[in-house]
Amino acid sequence: MIEIEFNTAKLQKAIRMIPIVLRNELDDAFDHIGRSFLSQFRKERLQGKPGIKSRGSHGIYKYFQRKKLAPTHDLMDMGIKIYSKSKIAAMHETGAEITGELKVPLTARKKMFTASGQLKKRFKAPRLLKNTAVIKLKGKDYLVKFRSKRNRSIKEAPGVYVLKNKIRIKPRLEFIKTFNRHAPRRIQILNKAVVKAMKRV
Repeated sequence: MIEIEFNTAKLQKAIRMIPIVLRNELDDAFDHIGRSFLSQFRKERLQGKPGIKSRGSHGIYKYFQRKKLAPTHDLMDMGIKIYSKSKIAAMHETGAEITGELKVPLTARKKMFTASGQLKKRFKAPRLLKNTAVIKLKGKDYLVKFRSKRNRSIKEAPGVYVLKNKIRIKPRLEFIKTFNRHAPRRIQILNKAVVKAMKRV
């Protein structure tokens, strides 16, 4: 799990003296901060290299959530949490090494994917596919799904997987780094909330 929590603990103590009308403005401001950051994060890190590709509405982006920290007795308790419980997201954030008998779909085989870039359902379980064979090309092993028993042409094969026993995932998500770069925007949003509250007093 990866998460970011941003709150008012580091704001000046003078905030305690501002009328309670500020509570509502800050509540809206933190919601704005969450939406603004996730929008920017999606544009910067989830469109492919140098980040990763979030494929349509089923991609990794849908696992990111935001939650406002509701104040109890003190405005200093206000804030927002932006997080993802996705293990894959955490791997892309910190990097990881996956081992085992791995069958990695070859992205060059367009017929294996939908228009939005999702792996088609029938290719998600390679072990259940019929008319397959393991072949070796240029020192690498591939699992090939042929069209039929008679048609064993690799060029016409609709499914090809690279066989590996280890995959290294580089830390390319930069969820936390993007949040840190977003600091000027957060300050701007909070300043506007304070000014707006003061005008209402």
